[in-house]
Amino acid sequence: MDLSLNWSKILDRNFQAISRRGNLWAFLAVLLGFPAFSSLSFGQSATDFPRPEQLEPAINFWVKVYTEVDTRSGFLHDSEHLSVIYAVLDRDRSAIDRRRKQIQADLRALATGKRDLLTGSQKDILALWPDGVSNQTLNRAAGNVRWQLGQSDRFLGGLQRSGAYRGYINQVVREKSLPIELGVLP
Repeated sequence: MDLSLNWSKILDRNFQAISRRGNLWAFLAVLLGFPAFSSLSFGQSATDFPRPEQLEPAINFWVKVYTEVDTRSGFLHDSEHLSVIYAVLDRDRSAIDRRRKQIQADLRALATGKRDLLTGSQKDILALWPDGVSNQTLNRAAGNVRWQLGQSDRFLGGLQRSGAYRGYINQVVREKSLPIELGVLP
């Protein structure tokens, strides 16, 4: 049995469903689950596409950027520690700047070693970090508060537009003997 052909049909059906219903979650379930099955269908081992544990926070962050917030909003987050997301805000420059300055001030206060009589905001920020986080890390974090615009609407739009080219994309992938996974990228 040619399993790669079966996966190709499954992916085609899922792209058709996405194009009709705009179901981003169904696509992501297929796409994110696909690598586990694709190694079976193509006789590859898990080491062909390693996923180092150190990359998990970055992977999780970018999945959130492309699935949870659209271009009308985004995240204020730590640029070095991507698992630290301080706030989800609407795309309003003045509100973003005000919140960034407040987060930076709270981080600087925490960086002095303050752990008693914390404000609600300081408690929330400290809870985002591992127990025993160093004052030096918190001080550095004050300079790492970054805004990331959401992309879920653009990602979904790309998926929908790619449906018009699905047949051609699949043909090129087969002709070039490329991994079928490349054909599902929007």
